[in-house]
Amino acid sequence: MIEAGAARTRGIDARTFALPAATFHRAAVWSLRALLAVVIFSWFSAAPPRASQLVLTLELGRRAVAEQHFELGWLGAACTYLANAAAGFGGMAALGGTLVVVALALVEFRARPRTGDVLSLAATIVAAYFFLDVLRVGGGGAHWVCAAAFVLALERARGWGLCVAVAIVAVWANVAADAVVAPALAALVAIGRALDGRLPRASVAHMALVVLGCAAALLLTPEGFAALARAPLAAHLDRELAALIPFAPSTVAPRAYMTLFGMLAAGAALGLRRSRWEDRLLFCAALLLAFWNGAYLPLAGIVAAPVLFGSLVRVAPQFFAQPSQKGRFAKGLIAAIAVVFALGFAGDTPGRVAQTARGHEPADSVIRRSLADGRRHHVFCAVLEWCNYAITLGNVRVMMDARVERADPSVRTAQFTIARVKPGWKRELAARGIDAVVVRRSEALGQLLAFVPHWEAVDLEDGIVLYERAGGAAR
Repeated sequence: MIEAGAARTRGIDARTFALPAATFHRAAVWSLRALLAVVIFSWFSAAPPRASQLVLTLELGRRAVAEQHFELGWLGAACTYLANAAAGFGGMAALGGTLVVVALALVEFRARPRTGDVLSLAATIVAAYFFLDVLRVGGGGAHWVCAAAFVLALERARGWGLCVAVAIVAVWANVAADAVVAPALAALVAIGRALDGRLPRASVAHMALVVLGCAAALLLTPEGFAALARAPLAAHLDRELAALIPFAPSTVAPRAYMTLFGMLAAGAALGLRRSRWEDRLLFCAALLLAFWNGAYLPLAGIVAAPVLFGSLVRVAPQFFAQPSQKGRFAKGLIAAIAVVFALGFAGDTPGRVAQTARGHEPADSVIRRSLADGRRHHVFCAVLEWCNYAITLGNVRVMMDARVERADPSVRTAQFTIARVKPGWKRELAARGIDAVVVRRSEALGQLLAFVPHWEAVDLEDGIVLYERAGGAAR
């Protein structure tokens, strides 16, 4: 009787202490997930939008929905336009926040078999830091959900199930031009599995068809075969475009690029020990893309964060083994500490109201105030994205806007020549019939135009000046 009572007491004690530990662990983990989602939605609603890109996206979305006129990225633009039509700025913020949260959930789902619950959340938080500079309306962060789904499908699907990855690429290619990297990622997975000896002869055909299928899926856009030439330009993979648009991570993603160096240092320190070649190749490719162009930092977080934390578990398994029931309390504390880092993630959330910021874009104000006069104009913008504001003005055409893939090489060369005041810049202005120039007054072009005959400043706001050619409309 005494022994039976003692056994019951021991059982009661074990349940008494195990239940709170497990409950605390689950509560901490789910609280962290909820907090991260709240932070992301708050960031989207409070951060000033990337106004010039938003204007272009909304107009392209309107053309796709109302006029059935499709360009690269039409599906993403149409979804943004419909969200704005249905619920205004809040609808666009909600859509963007939802897609980023889904992308990060896919990152955690991919990381969990490698790391367990707590470290998979850590991988998700690290991946979220790579999104810091795109968590705003028009920032381009929402379409990376396709990338997260694609990488997950490549890793988990087997046999003919890999065709899911091809279907994802077909959607991704219509959402954003950066889907052009998908065939290369699929090829790296195939090469890695072959090096690992994890690609049986029966699976070689499957992987080969997936790589070819991903390449073929890029053609399933309104551009057709033209997408093969235009998509790399639209995805900003051609380094010659660095003369026209920023590429450096410190410029494109000033908040997130330090995380890139941290990821690189951690990967070097761990040496990706005991990692599969598949993971090593994807890790290196993602970081290389991010260094090549800072706009690919979200992809680096999606691909590399689960790989890095999985390697950490394999290097020190004694510290990251699955916890016992009593050990879950300690793991819960780790998750709670991670909340502090998530709060730090929230701490830099901009406090300005997005709509107010959008109404004070100086380039937008200058262009609309001076050029929406009914007369025909041919405009040159020293910063390409400024010309996005002219897309809704029927009387204005631009030499180039952010759609660099639509300009032929001679136009891109002329853009560089004029913006950097290289020899022949005045000749290019005249030859192309430019009658209006938007430029920063402090730049060389802005200062020199003040002394060129027949050019006069007609508008100025916050250092951005509009010059018009006197007495001459565009040819």
